[in-house]
Amino acid sequence: MKIRIRKFQTAVFFLILLAACVFSGCAKTGHANYQSVSPSFSEEKKTDEQQIIQILENLHSRIIQNDLTVLLEHVHKQKGLFVDLKAHKSYREIEQEIADPESYLNTFFLDPEKLKTSTGDPEQKTIKDILSSQKNIDLEFHFNKTNDECEVKIILKKKKKENFRLNNPYFIKIDGKWYLYRLL
Repeated sequence: MKIRIRKFQTAVFFLILLAACVFSGCAKTGHANYQSVSPSFSEEKKTDEQQIIQILENLHSRIIQNDLTVLLEHVHKQKGLFVDLKAHKSYREIEQEIADPESYLNTFFLDPEKLKTSTGDPEQKTIKDILSSQKNIDLEFHFNKTNDECEVKIILKKKKKENFRLNNPYFIKIDGKWYLYRLL
């Protein structure tokens, strides 16, 4: 019985994935090609770069799926996160924001109608809207001198005019692991 259920669940998953790719383009299923356009780095920086790319790909995929809990996987519990250039939130505050469907994060990332209403700008786009329209995204990495902080410039290839809508995410490295410290 368990085997049949798993096979059925797997078959349903692949049918949904296939339908999503056929009807809305693979970018809407959360798949995008992130590629560094930074100059060649040392092996250590290349490893760091790949770890940051994995975080960004994970964020992209899960945001497209309306899942902001992914943020908690990539935020340091003691350092928290800047949700924009000025507003800092603790790990606990981020948990509360994600749980509240009316929160700034849920509006800014996932709810286009609420975002347009709250800003009074009919041209506003959520982060999900921006990411779902992208299949190829270039990244410029800017490491600090001690290689424990990195700002990433995101370059949208398909709709370059939308680049202004994203902040450059900022990452910090603590105990050998990279964490998101400022949202995109």
